Amino acid sequence: MLKKILKFSGITLLLLFIIAFILPFLFKNKIIAQLKEEANKTLNAKLDFTDLDISFIRSFPNCSVELEGLSLVGMAEFKSDTLIAAKSLGITTDILSIIGGNEIGIKSIFIDQARSHLKVLKDGKANWDIAKPSNTPE
Repeated sequence: MLKKILKFSGITLLLLFIIAFILPFLFKNKIIAQLKEEANKTLNAKLDFTDLDISFIRSFPNCSVELEGLSLVGMAEFKSDTLIAAKSLGITTDILSIIGGNEIGIKSIFIDQARSHLKVLKDGKANWDIAKPSNTPE
């Protein structure tokens, strides 16, 4: 009886490991398109990146997401200014907060080879004030 339970548990863990490994590859292009679309909808800037890496294994039991070739370019009077550019930017999050919560718990953030250009105009407008105003009351 114990042998059957161990065998079933081992097979289940192996299947979960395989799914966690393969799942990010299956939906990668869809995730990239959706991420760029949603970010650009909510920002007064253009977010772009060359690649996305999602891993449930690298920081198990957490999830890590890495954007490679990241750039964030302003709009309107800041359209020629790159607010930030980085070789890569990554976050590690708690898987349970992604699945079940409204708030995503970020465990760590890392940035590799980042360059930023922060600028304030004479009228007080800053190029890092890129969040579009929310329609929901505070």
